Amino acid sequence: MPDTPWLDDASSLVDAFRSGERTPVEETEATLAAIEASDLNAFSFLDPDRALDAARAADTSKPFGGVPVGIKELDQVAGWPDTGASLAYRDRITTTTGAAAKQAESRSSAVERMTRAYSSAARLVSVCASVTS
Repeated sequence: MPDTPWLDDASSLVDAFRSGERTPVEETEATLAAIEASDLNAFSFLDPDRALDAARAADTSKPFGGVPVGIKELDQVAGWPDTGASLAYRDRITTTTGAAAKQAESRSSAVERMTRAYSSAARLVSVCASVTS
């Protein structure tokens, strides 16, 4: 397993997958390890099992196939907390998956974590590239 997550762009990471330099599972493990080791507190929820399952099933022939991604806290992923970035909803779990997460999953990305949002944020949805410390 690589010691650190890929620090270049997503396209070159997919090229590294295709050449055998790295695998989606190795990259997901390295990314999760970097998040756990970081003091940034940038993620409100991690789903390592789902991420690793997605990485194992990744189709690296697709654009961004196997690239670990984060889903903004304001978008929904079935089975994940649906807080709306508010502590008042910290125990709410959604049963639906929003458009951004569906799009990431359809591109064979390893959706693994939820990035933080401010409670006063607008209902904007974004798929974020991996953030490392």
